[in-house]
Amino acid sequence: PDSACSLNGTMASSMEATSSASPKPNDIQWKESRCKSGGSDVDFQGDSGEDADMLFSIFSDPDPKDIFRFEFPHDILITLSGEKEENGQLLRSTGLTLWKASKLLCDYLTVHLAGNSIAYGASKLIEGKDVLELGAGLGLCGILAHKIGAKTVCISDGDIDTLVNLRTNVQHNNCNETTVLCTQLVWGEEEKAMPYFPCKEFDTILGADIVYIEESIAPLWKTVNALLSESGTFVLAFVHRNVAMDVVLEHGSKYGFHWCNATNTQENHETILVFKKEKCRSKD
Repeated sequence: PDSACSLNGTMASSMEATSSASPKPNDIQWKESRCKSGGSDVDFQGDSGEDADMLFSIFSDPDPKDIFRFEFPHDILITLSGEKEENGQLLRSTGLTLWKASKLLCDYLTVHLAGNSIAYGASKLIEGKDVLELGAGLGLCGILAHKIGAKTVCISDGDIDTLVNLRTNVQHNNCNETTVLCTQLVWGEEEKAMPYFPCKEFDTILGADIVYIEESIAPLWKTVNALLSESGTFVLAFVHRNVAMDVVLEHGSKYGFHWCNATNTQENHETILVFKKEKCRSKD
């Protein structure tokens, strides 16, 4: 709804203040502190933190940085800085590199670009809409949403190191600070981030490769349900890793979400899932 978002007055100032690359006073030191290793949980924030740091330093890449460049229709160019794909150091912060589903989601958003405006595909999801990206990582999908006509874009992540890099990427891609916000959002704790949002609710929520730990599914859906407008759309680019797609669908149904399988490759290992609270007219 047009009335849901306002970029005037104090909110615009708040967005500008949170757009710079450095950590913000409201950012908490949260990290993806657990990963699966050999079938057991490894806690990188517990008593073994120093040992974990030593382990990472032993196997660290002396030059882990990488530059990712993308070209989209209408001469849209996006350049991102991050760490090399499949870098072992990313166990501590998966948002510092680019993952497969980000490209999949961008392809979905741009496949119908035609003429001087966005055609029937992405236009319904992005053009003139208030958009939120969850677990944005390097920010590719959120930056693309801004460049193909979103009214406002909130690009979020839970990890503080990822946010610093994310804000740098947003700045380097000349995003309009009055319509693009980078902020911390920890799933299940969306009420803490809401004062910094430009909107009370969003028309479209995007997520790419954000489902890989089963314990995160419930808070993810809690956040989506709280922040998506009643007629809004949640677009999830899913790559099967440690979580079965059925688990994602089951949790979504508990909040009354229906889904359409928009794309399907490799027997559901890679797919775009489009969720709405109203039933989809068809499953493409």
